[in-house]
Amino acid sequence: MALELPKDYAVLENKIPYGGVGKHLASLAEHVAAGEGEMPLEELKPVLRILLGCAQRAYDPTIRRHAVTIWNALVSKRMGKTVAQAGLATLTAANKQCDDSGRTYLVFEWSCRLASAAALGEGAPLEASLSKLAALQFSMFARILADTGKPDIAKAAAAKFSSLLVQKTHAKTAFGRYLDVLAGCSDAMEVAGGAALLLGSKEAAAVKDRFLTLYKEKVVSATEGRDGRKAGPLATAAFAPLFKMMTHDDFAALVPDVCRVLRRTPELYMAHLAASIPHLSVDASRYVESFTTILVERLSSEALRADAVALVTSLAAQSSDVSSLTALGSEVVKKVAGKGVRNWQERIGLAEGLRVLLTLPKGKGVAPLAEEALQPVAALVDKEANDETKNTLLAVLGACMRRTETLPAEAAKTLCKNFESGSDSVRRAALLCAAEALQATELLAGAGGLVPSLCKVVQTAEKKPGLRGDAVHAALMLVKVAPHDPAAEAEMDKCKFWGYLTSPGSYFCALPSLDGLGAGVGVALAGLADAVLRDHQARFAKLRPEEKAVAYGLMAGVLAHVEYAVHSAAAAAMRRSHGGEPETVRGIVDGLHSLI
Repeated sequence: MALELPKDYAVLENKIPYGGVGKHLASLAEHVAAGEGEMPLEELKPVLRILLGCAQRAYDPTIRRHAVTIWNALVSKRMGKTVAQAGLATLTAANKQCDDSGRTYLVFEWSCRLASAAALGEGAPLEASLSKLAALQFSMFARILADTGKPDIAKAAAAKFSSLLVQKTHAKTAFGRYLDVLAGCSDAMEVAGGAALLLGSKEAAAVKDRFLTLYKEKVVSATEGRDGRKAGPLATAAFAPLFKMMTHDDFAALVPDVCRVLRRTPELYMAHLAASIPHLSVDASRYVESFTTILVERLSSEALRADAVALVTSLAAQSSDVSSLTALGSEVVKKVAGKGVRNWQERIGLAEGLRVLLTLPKGKGVAPLAEEALQPVAALVDKEANDETKNTLLAVLGACMRRTETLPAEAAKTLCKNFESGSDSVRRAALLCAAEALQATELLAGAGGLVPSLCKVVQTAEKKPGLRGDAVHAALMLVKVAPHDPAAEAEMDKCKFWGYLTSPGSYFCALPSLDGLGAGVGVALAGLADAVLRDHQARFAKLRPEEKAVAYGLMAGVLAHVEYAVHSAAAAAMRRSHGGEPETVRGIVDGLHSLI
């Protein structure tokens, strides 16, 4: 039934929540556009209420399209002081009602149209209210930006705002006026939304100094004191373009203020800084020294440990001069091995930061730090009573041995002790420590001292199913060491190790189908199957057909594993090592057939 407008405004308003109003909204758009002069208040009120209802149905494309048409007709053809003020009030009400980025984007689009028509031109009806409208836009964009799962909406909103700034009628003044409004904002959402919008404009680079001042006032200084507020992910996203624009002089001028905050209220700022440094276009090496004392102190704090480790990671990734990172690591080593550490919580944070530095992809440059840390860390592993700290120290020890390409006798003795008598978590950490160290192939020939204890792990897992994941890591190391150390291979024969990998009744046969195997153990199992077929061909050739079938079945099992990381690792091994071996391929195919 056709509605008679404006008589049936109330009927249309009530129908919107139930849909099926496309034709009526189209009629309303025509009615609004056909009028002349400013719309009277008594007619304007129901139209704006209808638009408020449309904002709640913004995901209906028909309603959305007609709502935009009605709003555009209202602000372009029926504009006046009353329409402008009522429109601003409607945007404020809609902003309070919209609880997600999709609905907020529709209202933001309306706000851009209203700003263009009624706020930015000289003598415009809302010229005096621009600060209120701009703050509203900043707040809306912050909500859109916070919905990280919908980046396209944020991109569309930013484009809409940019087109507003470059319109010929007010292109020279719009950006500056919005920037003035941002300087007066104190609400965190408004600051973040405004900075994100304005820094995305091409005019931003010309006024970088103003943005640097804004950042110091609205983010850095705002975190200080009893009433300081945390610089969160929104501030990070908003000011990322500013960090990208910074020169060395810009960042150097910022460092004293940043360090002051990191000493006073690090819990409010450190995570933001860690997330912002990767956006820098300059090398951070020269600034590492400024943060060293603070980082050593904050790594010792249980509450700040994660943020401090994240900051170490960011600085390390953004630094090309390894010597500055080595100096930081040296201070961490002195602290973690010294008498100033009061409890295990302090030590674990320092160890995590040290591991970040030792595992950097910086080539041989980190080796001096690893050499300095190796003996103190090995001694700490042996003495540490807390399992969580011991596990972290073992990870650091593995990185030290890999970087220095050495396996000290005392470290090997400590590892063997933890293989055999440590708790479950410590045993796994010790195995992963040894596995990381043996990634340095130079150590394989000298790792024979680990073999008896590794064999014992494999043997014990036969009676204790809970240890079978550990047995996979142990077996992988054994098959890697054997080709490089005849004495180690003899010890493995003595312990009947190979029977576990080739006997039809071995528990290894069932591991690929084990529930809860996990990606880490599964990838190690794929590496084990690959190494058996690739590196032990002479031994493999002497096996009986049923024993070969066990090894082929192991590879088939990991190829068919449900975890992507597991079957992709197995597939990569097949392509790399076994694709040109017809007998191996046939054996694995037979193994796959047996799984069907």
